[in-house]
Amino acid sequence: MTNLTKIFIDFDGTLFDRTSFKQKLFGEISHLGLDQNKVLKEYQKARSRFLPEDFIDSLMGAIGEQEMKKFLKALNSEIPQLLFNDTVNFLSTINVLKYEINLLTFGHPKFQKRKVRLTRIRPYFHKVYYVDRAKTAFLKE
Repeated sequence: MTNLTKIFIDFDGTLFDRTSFKQKLFGEISHLGLDQNKVLKEYQKARSRFLPEDFIDSLMGAIGEQEMKKFLKALNSEIPQLLFNDTVNFLSTINVLKYEINLLTFGHPKFQKRKVRLTRIRPYFHKVYYVDRAKTAFLKE
């Protein structure tokens, strides 16, 4: 078995435009008529364990199954377009090289898995690591 050099690529902010995601998130939330200061405060508290369903619950309480489905559908439809423009080309190019390419992503595993699935980039990676602690600590292990 060949000993390949491992490369770890971060998802949010490297392949995925988290700033645009936040703008889309707040855009969808603005349709719900919530106070934007409260939204920002709750977002800051939830960032490392962000899950849209829990986030909306923390802002409004149960908004009803239909409203939640509508919100999630709108938000999820935006996710595939939030890869940076050169992401797929970069991943295609780097995959022909003799490296073990791994994806490293921090946050709520359920939501991170959803983003990876919706962006359809999983096949480019040998392994995907969903971590819930500092990425630097994970890499030292």
